[in-house]
This record gives sequence, structure tokens and C-alpha cells, in this order.
Amino acid sequence: MKILKTLNKTIRILSFILALIILIPLLISSVSCSIINKTFLKKEAVFENIEENLEMWKFTDEELRVDDADEIDRKINDYFAGLKLKQPDFIELRQEDKDYLLEVIYTAIGDYFKNQVKGDGNSYFGSNFDNTGRTCFVFLRIGGVKRASGSADNLNLAAAVYMATVNALKENIYNKEIPENETDKIKAEVFILGDERTLDAGYEKGVHGIGIDSGGKIIRYCNNVSAEGNYRLEKLKERLCKDTGLEEDCENNAENKFFYFPTIHFGNTAYSAEVVSFYRCSDINILPAVDIEKIKKSLILAEKWMLSNFNSDGYFNYLYFPASGTYSEQNNMIRQLMSSRWLAEKSAFYSEHTKMHQHNLDCIFDNWYREKLEEGYIYFDSKSKLGANAMALRALIYSPYFENYQVEALKLANSILGMQSANGALNAWYIKPNYLYDEEHLLRFYSGEAILALIELYQKTGEDKYLDAAISSEDYYMNKYLGELDSSSYFPAFVPWHTICLYKLYMITGDDKYAEAIFAFN
Repeated sequence: MKILKTLNKTIRILSFILALIILIPLLISSVSCSIINKTFLKKEAVFENIEENLEMWKFTDEELRVDDADEIDRKINDYFAGLKLKQPDFIELRQEDKDYLLEVIYTAIGDYFKNQVKGDGNSYFGSNFDNTGRTCFVFLRIGGVKRASGSADNLNLAAAVYMATVNALKENIYNKEIPENETDKIKAEVFILGDERTLDAGYEKGVHGIGIDSGGKIIRYCNNVSAEGNYRLEKLKERLCKDTGLEEDCENNAENKFFYFPTIHFGNTAYSAEVVSFYRCSDINILPAVDIEKIKKSLILAEKWMLSNFNSDGYFNYLYFPASGTYSEQNNMIRQLMSSRWLAEKSAFYSEHTKMHQHNLDCIFDNWYREKLEEGYIYFDSKSKLGANAMALRALIYSPYFENYQVEALKLANSILGMQSANGALNAWYIKPNYLYDEEHLLRFYSGEAILALIELYQKTGEDKYLDAAISSEDYYMNKYLGELDSSSYFPAFVPWHTICLYKLYMITGDDKYAEAIFAFN
């Protein structure tokens, strides 16, 4: 009985975490359907009963009690306290220096709007920062959105920061001119660039900036570009080539030299007027302070975000960049369908969601769903993933319109069964892509998603073949991943999905091996 209660608690918390992961805003690319009208459906009525939605997340006092809470807090605090930042070796700035340089920024803003800019500023700033000059970038934000950025060089570091601020306001590169009546809302951040080094294995994303020198034409990206855009190194080099006016593969030309450099990054934020130092573009001094009420509030806000990002074409906006206030044109079909499953579940409880859910199903099955004899599959970007087929099936299982889509649901299940080998192993692709991929890595995600879909379909229909197939695959992957726990090939992406599968199989079969695996994996 004790193990059952513990398992229930573990799974509900894991489901809770998965729900937060799933509540990622989704943007649809124009690959499958062109989006002409990007106006979002803003129906306030959707939110009227949002407080009631939290009923499904209610925990008892016993479930919320964590015996090791103090120990968990200690480990978190020890982690942050022990996080040692490697100090840049090109300049040493004290906290009071950073505070002063932020004051310089606001002085420059005031001078700019008074038409009293101090030239290069050398005489104004005196000798305190002489011979410490570097290339500086200054970014100005309002409400978290970048409104201006500029750079400058000067032997006097304070003068460089001053002129970079003036250049930011003058150049207006984002076409978001800051009016004088909004200057009191400005938050500023500074990047001071270190010595350049030829691009090699020492480059670290989010820590180093990167640049290109093409015959004397130099373009630099600070370290925030890779962090905010989540760009791989190859993508950064392609962008640098393009911004330099060259072909995207310009790195193949020996005349183009790529380099990287360390930075000192600091500023103030929307949360505090204090000047903080950033590491990988984040403030590491913010310690987590989480309680159940904050989690509830987070769920409410996440749900509002999801509903307000359901667009008029019937999909969710995929990816939003807070730094620029823009949406990406990328899409990820599995995450898109995870959100569809979430909407299906909500519409089963709240009638105001049902129209959105039906619109979403129409869009999915009109644009991405295909059939091949008795098998159904999701086809997007010239390929079909096991995980996408599984998520589409899960969306239908949770839908109040399941009976209307039962034929499609069973055909999706057939495609999953067809991707299963006799020993329970699964194939990652129904239709393979035309690029190289690591199937073992993909299956750490897809296998649990597919097994869960089969278990839920068994629970919906009572047909044993789906349970048998789920047990076959779960036994295969359970043993495989148990054998990898202490090996170099261990990668924990499988844990959340397979934990839910193991829990459901334990509840159905009563077999202790599934419960034991849960504790081994977690």
C-alpha cells in the first residue's frame, strides 16, 4: 500500500512537471500550411473559469509533504553557492565600477535627449578608466524587449560605454525608437569584449562572443546572440557570413577568418534596479523560491499564454523570443501535437475549449495526417516520426470527439504497431528523413511516447493487443535502460515518459518489476 501511495505521488508530480514542459508556446511554420493571418484568437471568455481548472491539480497535504525538503533546499543552495565563475583575464571590474558604468549609461541617455552629448567623453570621465578601454556593446530594453543597441571603442572604458549608449539611441537598428517619455522605463546591459582568438574548440556557447574578419570587414556577435536564439555554432557562422554580405558557406574561404572572444556582461533587470553580473546571459544569484501557490499561479499564466497563442488558422504559435518580441518561423511537430493533446484534455472538462479543440483537430487532420492502407501517420517536412504519430493518437484518445475520429486513431495505432520489432524494439521513423540522424538518441524520447499512447488506447478500448504491444516494448526498453544507468551512454531523456508508462503498467498488471524500475530510474 505504501509503495502504491508513493508511486501515485511520484507520477502525479512527474505529470505536473511534464505539463509545464508541454505548455510551450507553439508557432507554425509555413512549410505545411501558409499562415496569412497571424492574428491570434483573443477570447476573454476562455479565461473566465481558469481558477476552476486548478481543481485537477489539487494535492492533499500528505502528497505535498516532502520528507527531504530541507535536504533538497540545502543541495540547491550549495549548488548555487559553489558555482565558481571563471573571471575574465582581460580586465578586472569591481562591483562599484559596474555600478558607475550603469550610471554613465543613464547620463548618456539624458544628454542625448537634451542635445548635450559630450563628444568622445574623455575629458568628462577623467582618468579613472584610462587605458582600460575596450569595445563595448550597450543594449537598452523596455519591458524586456530590445529597443536599441550600439557599440563603441575608446581607450577610456567609461567613455566607450557613454558613446555606445549614444550610438544605440541614434542608430535605431531595431526600428523601435525610444521616445523621451519612456526613458524612465529603460533597463540597460553592457558587454565588454575581451581579446580575440582564432575560432577553435575553446569556444563555448553563451560564454563567448563570435565574429568574422573578411578582408578587414569585421562583424561581431556578443554571447547573447547564441543564448537568446539557441543557435548552434554552424548557424552562427552562417549568419555571420550573411551579415557580412557573403555566401552562407563563406567559412570555406580561407580569406574569411572566424574568431571568438570572452565578455564581461552586466546590467540591471526588470526585477531589480541593482546591477547584476550575468553568466551565460543569466543572473546566477537568483535562488529558487518555489511553493505550491507559485506553481498554481504559474499554471494559470501558462494556460493563458497557451490559449492566447492559439492562432486563427488552428495551430499554436511555436516559439517566442522575449528578447526581441518576435516569433520564430520554426516548428516542431511533436511539441505541436503535445499541445493538441493538452487542449483535448482541457476541452473534455471545459466546454469553452471545445471549439478551439475542434478547430485544432480539423487543422491537424486536413494538413498533416496521411493514410497508407490500414495505417495512419503524421507527415510533416517530408518525414514521419514515431513520436508525432504517438502524440496525434494521444490527442484523439483524450478528445471528447474520440468516437468521430476512432478510425484515424486505430490507423495511427496500426502504424505504431508496424514500427515494432518482434523483441519489442521500435523504429524512430515511419518515413525516414533525407539527413543523418542518431536513432538511439531519438528513441529515448519517442519510445516512451509511443508506449504511453498504446497503454492509453488499451485503457480507452479494452483491446488486449495494445497492452501486449506496450508490455513488449516497455520490457525491452526497461531492461535496456536499466543496463545503461552506470554507463557512459546514459542519457536521462527517457525517464519522464517511461516513468509514466511503468506506473500505468504497474497499476494494470501489479507486477513489482515496473515499480522497482521507477525507483531505479528516478
